[in-house]
Amino acid sequence: MSEWLRLHFAELVPFPALGDRLTDEQALQLAVQQAFEGYGFTAPNPAVGCVILDSKNQFISMGYHHRAGEGHAEALALAGLREGQSLKGARVFVTLEPCAHEGRTPSCAKALAKTEVSEVLAVLRDPNPLVSGQGFEILKAAGKKVRCLEAEGSAHEPLIEAARAVCEFFLTNFADKRPFVSLKVATSLDGMMGLRNGQSQWLTSPASRDFARFLRGAHEACLVGKQTVLKDNPRLDARDTRFAKESRHVVILDSKGELLTKPDLQLFKTHSAQNIWIAVGPESVHKASSLAQVLLVEEQISPAEYLKKTLKALWERQIRSIWIEGGAQTLSSALGAGIGDRLWLFQGPHLLGGRHGRSWTESWGSEHMAERRTLGAVRHLALGPDHVTTGRMIISKT
Repeated sequence: MSEWLRLHFAELVPFPALGDRLTDEQALQLAVQQAFEGYGFTAPNPAVGCVILDSKNQFISMGYHHRAGEGHAEALALAGLREGQSLKGARVFVTLEPCAHEGRTPSCAKALAKTEVSEVLAVLRDPNPLVSGQGFEILKAAGKKVRCLEAEGSAHEPLIEAARAVCEFFLTNFADKRPFVSLKVATSLDGMMGLRNGQSQWLTSPASRDFARFLRGAHEACLVGKQTVLKDNPRLDARDTRFAKESRHVVILDSKGELLTKPDLQLFKTHSAQNIWIAVGPESVHKASSLAQVLLVEEQISPAEYLKKTLKALWERQIRSIWIEGGAQTLSSALGAGIGDRLWLFQGPHLLGGRHGRSWTESWGSEHMAERRTLGAVRHLALGPDHVTTGRMIISKT
């Protein structure tokens, strides 16, 4: 969690004491920091944070959305006020537009409208058609001043980007009606993910591996190719105690269903059959067993199309975020299919060389510069001896 925050903020806002005076910028950053507390736990809802300052800009409460079906950030911040605390002239800082609709929880916009707060500052507008703009309108109709940083432009870009990052699963789900996909790669400095003889452990430090496991746990599903399982026999669990009670899925691209005949694999011993999905072709669907669920994907299609159809099937099964971490063929297929919303590149301080090394992009390449993949909103982090780079994946238009 702290690594995620350090990618966005050079310095974190300390946990405030009641009555501490905060600037608007500090209150907004603190709201983002609060939102990150719910990162990976709130699907299909967004991770949201909220901070409340009184009329003198003194801190009086904050909260974040813990899980879907539980109280929203604004509701928890209001519930956390000390008894008798006045909200007259108070200001609310929230990472996402307060919700306008009634679902499993009441409308936050309506709840705030009934209070004496004078202003609500939101970093992002909610893309959900049930909310988008309507939460702001409810507040305006109640006489509250409303600001949305996203609508104000680039002056607030660091905060805007951090707020987008913490709820990017949700934003992509609503915008594109598909799962959010992260691509994770661990390489040497010269871009090799291992040797051609199969040796690959370890290129990165324990600190990097711990952070990667946290990120894996934050996604609803981890996807790899069959060869990764056969070569490494991984468990593919988060191994992060924060996600110990969360249900996570493992997805394997295995068109011939070969893994269904190998019950001794660690992944079958680590995960329940209902949380393991094997994407197979029509000729292998008969291999359905007690080891895993079977996803039927058309055969005689390219690896890129095979991956696309697998992701579509997972979306139809309510899986909203996917962590793809190998191997080279699977990652190359993702690049070839234009799949991948965020890249996580972990680089250890080693050189393997191209003679015996294996590049993670070896099965994909741009024939023209216009086809290259480019990262936007790039962030860098030094993690022990390693270097972490992350950014949103875009297709160059030049």
